Amino acid sequence: MNRKFLCGTVFFTLLSVMAEDKTIWSCSSVSEMAGKGIVPFASKGYRCSTSIPADVKTPDSEPVIAFKVETPPGAANPYGIQINFLYQKPVAVGQKYRLSFYHKGSCEGEVVYSPALQYAPYTGFAPKSTETLTVTTQWRKATMEFTVNKSVQPPLAMPRFRLGTFPDSETFYLGPVTLERLDKTYASLLGRSWFYSMDREAPVNRIPADAKPLELIDDRIDLSKMFPSLKTDKRIVLYQQFDAPAAGSMTLGMAADWWMECFVNGNDVYNTLKTGNMSQDFIPQDHIFNVPVRRGGNLIAVRIRPGSGGCKFACGKVPAMDGDPKLLRLFRPTAGTRFRPINSAHFLEVKPGTALDFSWLVARDLPAGVKGRLIVGKTGNAEFEKQPGVPARFYGFNLPLGSMMWEDRIHEWDKAKLDRFCDAVARRGYNFARIQVPEVFFIGFKVFREYFKADYRTVSIPQTVAELEEVLDMGNLDRFDYLLAGLKKRGIYISLDMAGTRMIRKLWSVPRTNSFSSHLFFDPLYRNHWKLYTEYMMNRKNPYTGIAYKDEPQIVMVNYINEQDLRFANGLDFLLPGFRKYLKEKYKTDQALSAAWGVPLKLDTVPAITEADLHRRDRRAQDSGEYLIAAMREMSTWFYRTLAGSGYPGLSYHWDMILRTLEFPGRALLPAASHHTYFAHPQAIPSQKIVEKKNRSANASAGNYPHDSTVSQNSSLDSSYFRATAAARFLDRPYFITEYSHSGLNRYRHERGLYFASYASLQEWSALAVHSRTVRLIRLPLGWFDDANDPISRANEALTALIYLRRDVQAAPHSVALELQSARMFPEHYLAAIGDEYAKLALVTRLGSLYPEIKPLREVGQVTPDVRFVPERFSQLSVGQWFISADTSDSGREVPFFEELRRKNILSSENPTDPKRKFYVSETGELALDAKAKTMRVITPRLEGVILKKDEPVRLNRLEIRSCSRPAAVALAALDGLKDLKTAQRYLLVFSTNAFNTGSVFDSDALRVWLDAGNTPQIIETATLDLNFADGRAGVPEVWALNFDGTRAEKITAVSRRGGKFALQLDTSKLRFGTVFFEIVYR
Repeated sequence: MNRKFLCGTVFFTLLSVMAEDKTIWSCSSVSEMAGKGIVPFASKGYRCSTSIPADVKTPDSEPVIAFKVETPPGAANPYGIQINFLYQKPVAVGQKYRLSFYHKGSCEGEVVYSPALQYAPYTGFAPKSTETLTVTTQWRKATMEFTVNKSVQPPLAMPRFRLGTFPDSETFYLGPVTLERLDKTYASLLGRSWFYSMDREAPVNRIPADAKPLELIDDRIDLSKMFPSLKTDKRIVLYQQFDAPAAGSMTLGMAADWWMECFVNGNDVYNTLKTGNMSQDFIPQDHIFNVPVRRGGNLIAVRIRPGSGGCKFACGKVPAMDGDPKLLRLFRPTAGTRFRPINSAHFLEVKPGTALDFSWLVARDLPAGVKGRLIVGKTGNAEFEKQPGVPARFYGFNLPLGSMMWEDRIHEWDKAKLDRFCDAVARRGYNFARIQVPEVFFIGFKVFREYFKADYRTVSIPQTVAELEEVLDMGNLDRFDYLLAGLKKRGIYISLDMAGTRMIRKLWSVPRTNSFSSHLFFDPLYRNHWKLYTEYMMNRKNPYTGIAYKDEPQIVMVNYINEQDLRFANGLDFLLPGFRKYLKEKYKTDQALSAAWGVPLKLDTVPAITEADLHRRDRRAQDSGEYLIAAMREMSTWFYRTLAGSGYPGLSYHWDMILRTLEFPGRALLPAASHHTYFAHPQAIPSQKIVEKKNRSANASAGNYPHDSTVSQNSSLDSSYFRATAAARFLDRPYFITEYSHSGLNRYRHERGLYFASYASLQEWSALAVHSRTVRLIRLPLGWFDDANDPISRANEALTALIYLRRDVQAAPHSVALELQSARMFPEHYLAAIGDEYAKLALVTRLGSLYPEIKPLREVGQVTPDVRFVPERFSQLSVGQWFISADTSDSGREVPFFEELRRKNILSSENPTDPKRKFYVSETGELALDAKAKTMRVITPRLEGVILKKDEPVRLNRLEIRSCSRPAAVALAALDGLKDLKTAQRYLLVFSTNAFNTGSVFDSDALRVWLDAGNTPQIIETATLDLNFADGRAGVPEVWALNFDGTRAEKITAVSRRGGKFALQLDTSKLRFGTVFFEIVYR
């Protein structure tokens, strides 16, 4: 509806007399009330003048508002004039209200009124709540009761009067309007004593006679410890009776591991069957919801289905929420003093010569490859042919060229824009990029425009060069050539994926169960295509370098196919023919197989291998595991020899997703290893439909459409994300981390730069390539993973460049080898990671595995570790569709391993490491991790930093944090080449908290569910920081808040000297633009 504010009209407000359940709008003076709550609207041609006549009162002697209406001739639109009584609280389904007021007119007429939304779509939210007043010249009292049937957010019109058909030039008189809440919301009326039944068919409308009691302690109980038999196929129902003094609703806080259904008086009132608990905290705040209660006795029943990791239950008192808790708890970060927007005009591309221009950070190989081919050094490190004995390091990011067509429009880039992109990469300090699954890019934008709905079952697979070139987009191949030449010119090396899930076909989508990676295990047609394409690309001469890709030393690694690791959730039916053939060759007869497996079976009908089969630890598990390992080893061997046959002599790797023992034998055949690791990997859940996603394209770009997203909000500092990855490394060959990310939705993602980069440097890993596009030329909302548009990711990448590539954190001088033995791993531990007890050693010294019984297809390094352990304990793995995580352990079994390091003098007597307290100090003394407190300190000659959770003082060496108001990462680094903190003249201060998109919406400030991604510009959480820096000088430096392109935004004046040290007090809420970077310059 087209409405405007009345010109010259006086706006009345409510005088809100708020009791617990009553709101009264009353006016005594026009001048006092203007513009604050009783809001008239008029359409074109209508007018309404307002006054408070002193001589007119209600029968209760209360003041009256007089609305004199002016309507155009023949007016018949009741909405022409409206009076809205604004209500600023949400209402929820089931709430009951009463409206009452006195009214009369200067003549007879009709006025319609109803509760409704104040703004579009202006609809009601209670059935049968629109009433028509019969207005007379005598006072009448109107009363209406209604029950809300749709939870809505304010502002609301409670009610809206429609005067558009009231007689022209007449007056409608209205007394105070009263809104009463008729029902009541209680805080939890539950106690800690419950009953339980483990009968799957247990009723929910009564307590079974055989139910047994249990009690919650501190609002929680670990049911799996009480009942070890509770597995995912079991159910447990908890019961409690309680009394309510009157009918109404009760606010509950509840959590269950992993699914729950809550019933009150036999009715299903809340469940998590679609999403599970979503949070790993298992605290009452995980799920807050209202349930209806009746006066007197009530029964609550909670049916729980355990998760794979156990079964827990939590229920405790939370504040009563008078409305729909889902709406009341919404968190909408907004630009203001708490969050400051970034400067969009100076954000993406770092300007040359600024403090953030890291192109100078290390001596660059110009061009890339000038030192020869990357090889395996004698001690297992990655080294260049012409620089033996010097470990090479690569700091980079992922370039998914296919998806870059959709958002970045890379298929339209000309050479000037490709050069601009290459310059942007170099200025960020990168010397490495992983070309991720490029086949979509090579097919071209036609994959979206023409092939999007193609059926994989009818699309041919090219088997000749002519058929291949019919599909290839030659314009994009030329862009690829020019891009790699541009990166080479700027000293940037490449890891090249040869394949993803489609390969070179006129096809966009293919089910994972029928993906290219699945068929490569057994189908000659698919293998011939991979061979054809690989030979085509490797023998392609780049016209801009004159070198064929097989001879290009810029390419330091080749990945045969991205993430071909076996995922049992998708089923292994594609391996069934090979498995049956294997069993027939081994057992010959049905009788022999049945005897070995202990069940009657036929060789021709043996089912596909499942995850449960490999957990059996019997002969069936052993046969299943041996076949899968043999299949993966054969796959590795075929890939390696086929790639070598194309003429490529460099390093290659495979099985990069799951750090699972099952993959170890196949991975151990290859000359290099790679892994992908994620912390707080987001997950898509069905849309909660709590709020509307305002911008579809922005949500899709951020990974939040059409679904919602959920993510853990834990700290990474006591997780397996780094540790399990360290244990899975092979010490005798290069180790590339070609995907890693601390999720873009996790509140502690500021940890990554100091934490992961420091330990990667301690470990002397060969490469770090963050996932995903941390260099971009287009502004987009931040999303699931690391990105150039996430201010916190930008801070982490700057720290990674300094800590890892510049080697500010030194590598550990000693090493510990975990010597793998197949007999100890199999058949008991096919689906496990190396035990966390061993993995924790990576927090103090260099750690990796050796697998001496597997002979690599090519010579690797020779390693003499200082300590050897044979792993006997393994950690459970959780394997999702796109990520994995390994269980952590607090068993204390790691203590003897650390004691052995002390006996070997790897940890000195002065080193305060104490695994019992979860306190770890690296053997170099530069890294100190308090995993229990979730804090970390980094102290090196060129950089000092700290990860903070509480506002507590922290003293490093030259840097002292006196106070910090929010959880953050704080680091100070020298910027003058290799000068240290004592002698440098220019410094970079990183102060990283949290960031969001403008307009983003979360389920609550716990940030558990992302409901709307929002859009640009990003906003950064503000905080105060008070620090001292022992600079050894007498003067005060200049301090500048930087834009993200490195340009100076504004000068910081809160600088001084304190106790002979430079003192800086930052309050980022006072900055014009949000930032994480500050430049400190001594003149």
